[in-house]
Amino acid sequence: MYKLNSRPTIFVFILPLMLMRLGLMVGNWGQHAFVDADEPDSDYRSSVTLIDVPSNRYCYNDGYHISHHLNPLRHWREHPVHFLQNKETYSREHSLVFHNIDYLMITIKLMQRDYDHLAKCLVPIGDQIDMTLEERATMLRRHTQRFSEEEIKQKFGVPKSK
Repeated sequence: MYKLNSRPTIFVFILPLMLMRLGLMVGNWGQHAFVDADEPDSDYRSSVTLIDVPSNRYCYNDGYHISHHLNPLRHWREHPVHFLQNKETYSREHSLVFHNIDYLMITIKLMQRDYDHLAKCLVPIGDQIDMTLEERATMLRRHTQRFSEEEIKQKFGVPKSK
């Protein structure tokens, strides 16, 4: 089609594909940007839950991402119910729950390193309840620290050589 007529092909197929890919990558990064160094492979600690965001109404409760990780086959309407029924577990597992912010804005605020704004959007649960806003921002900052190669080997193991 590109050889037949390049301009419509670009605007109808290529550009929308690239924009969709970019949007999905940005959203996915926002879903998984926070990783707890103490337990990086925990489903509760390697993604977040978003409540009170319009995108949950329009995007099949995509904000309940921890619930999705725990059971990828769970129907989208059951995610809020699962969260409410398991708040104590989310709390005990040190989950991150945000309100009034979507994945795109999480990504933008992380790129801006605006941890104070993110801390204001954090719904404190469990140990987080007693934290000050500054302590919550520090915790979020710590959850975005890069792992060294040695830490990756230590936390995730080294692939065995043949």
